[in-house]
Parts: sequence; structure tokens; C-alpha cells
Amino acid sequence: MKKFLKAAAIRALHTVAQAALAAIGTSTFLGEVNWKAVASMAVLSGIISLLKSIIVGLPEAPLLPKDTDDLE
Repeated sequence: MKKFLKAAAIRALHTVAQAALAAIGTSTFLGEVNWKAVASMAVLSGIISLLKSIIVGLPEAPLLPKDTDDLE
């Protein structure tokens, strides 16, 4: 579980950074950046990333062990 949480957090931070870069990149000048919108978009993207990791899973850190045949 600890490995999964660490991997999900790292993935979410990458997503937050990508979303912030995308939002900042839409402005022509640095002074025109709507920082509240950048923060909002970045945080929302991070939350979505964490939820997606929980729902879909992470190939690098599965939530359940591979021997889950008994669960079916």
C-alpha cells in the first residue's frame, strides 16, 4: 500500500506540474497569467490523477497482489 501511495503521489505531482505549465503557456506575457486559474487547474488535475490511480491502478505499483485468482 505504501508503494502504491508513493507512486500515485509522484504521478499526481507530475500531472499538477504539467497542468500548471499548460495554463501558464496560454498567456502571452507573464504579467497576464491568471494565477488563481493556474492553481485551480493544477490542483483539480492532481485530484483527478489520484482518483484515476485509485480506480484504474498503477502498473508500477499495483494496489492488489498479482495472485488474486482467489478473489474471483
